[in-house]
Amino acid sequence: MKMDSHAAFLTTQWSLIDAIQTGRPESAVAMNRLAEIYLPAVYSFLRRNGHPPHAAEDLAQDFFDKVVLGRLLFHNADSTKGSLRSLILKALKNFVIDTVRRRNARGVKRTVSLDAMERADSMLGAEADPGDAFNRQIAGAQLELAIDRCREHFAASGLINHWRLYEVRVLHPATRGASAPALKDCFGEFGFSQARDAAAAVQTVKRALIALFRVVVAESMPPNTPEEEIEAEYQCALAALRLGGGAHG
Repeated sequence: MKMDSHAAFLTTQWSLIDAIQTGRPESAVAMNRLAEIYLPAVYSFLRRNGHPPHAAEDLAQDFFDKVVLGRLLFHNADSTKGSLRSLILKALKNFVIDTVRRRNARGVKRTVSLDAMERADSMLGAEADPGDAFNRQIAGAQLELAIDRCREHFAASGLINHWRLYEVRVLHPATRGASAPALKDCFGEFGFSQARDAAAAVQTVKRALIALFRVVVAESMPPNTPEEEIEAEYQCALAALRLGGGAHG
């Protein structure tokens, strides 16, 4: 099955950086979009670093005020020097060292939903290292985006029952602790004539989701990144999900 590229829907993170660096009219939208992507991960890092929820939220806001905005982190990002994940994580570690004693510094707060912070809290696993918590949050957000795109792909292709079967057989058991029904008991409910066809559909969705997850990870990398570096970043995302008990595919 040929995957739709969704060219209008897919906006790489480096295209958002380009909008910021060139001062285009959509730069404010791009900045807010990047904040939505990365602020929950910054919050997770700070929570795992020992800060209680309110202090971690304030520090996360300060990081965006002082480093991302004040020091023009995204404006000065160099597409030849690795992923945005590694850029932000390095800056965040330096920020904690330099400013943790000035947590009450004033700043204009970014608007990020309480739900995003609560999701970040719920994703805090057993990671001992704050960097692991950061990486897991990023990987989780990337996987969520891949899941959304995969669902849209099968809906647009007229194969929504492929997706629905995958949800009840794989996704919901992995993410919600739901029981997976046996194919022999449910294939007819999803429009399949036999369990074998239903099993093939589940594998089709799994392959599509893996491919889209890799695409989402690649979007966080600079343009023209060598394939081996994209693969390394993808493996890092997989490792982060496994470390936190997340599921993939």
